[in-house]
Amino acid sequence: GSIGGKAANGVRCITTKRGKVGKPTVAISYNQGLGKPTIVPKMCNTYEYTSLISENEIASGLPLTYSVADVKKYQDGSDPLGHPSTDWYREVFKNWSSQNSGNVSISGGTEDFKYFISGSSKFQDGFYKKSASNYKQQDITINLDGKINKYVSLVTNVVGRIENANSPSTVSYGGGIFESLSRSKPMEV
Repeated sequence: GSIGGKAANGVRCITTKRGKVGKPTVAISYNQGLGKPTIVPKMCNTYEYTSLISENEIASGLPLTYSVADVKKYQDGSDPLGHPSTDWYREVFKNWSSQNSGNVSISGGTEDFKYFISGSSKFQDGFYKKSASNYKQQDITINLDGKINKYVSLVTNVVGRIENANSPSTVSYGGGIFESLSRSKPMEV
């Protein structure tokens, strides 16, 4: 038998394993890995940001959002409470996130009855620090092949999956945190 699953370019067809005549065979597998964002944008620090805003306002003849004294305080760090400089990407994102998967299966049988039973679990942690963003999945497969008599056979396939995906609730690319970080300006006190 086969089952369909979601894939990037449509539905993929997966042929499920069947039991074979013989003693019970147990198979166990476990994989552990680490993930890292492939592209992290280089952000301006607060001094660079306020300098660029001020340069643009001077060139456009607009009133200054940040005074020369403010820009200097962001540069030299002399007033960390009133003129902070926070690297929000470093504060919000982990350098690495774990992911793992495991599977246990047992198969075997006789000429009249064959079985294949499998259970698996997958976990992928999110990249946000102190957040519940992650993906969990548990699967079970039960395939039973029975011969009732020389004319009638019974084939049973049971497949179950539980998925739990926690992520930021937004439809925009990258999520709400990316949007907030890319559009935010330094906090003024």
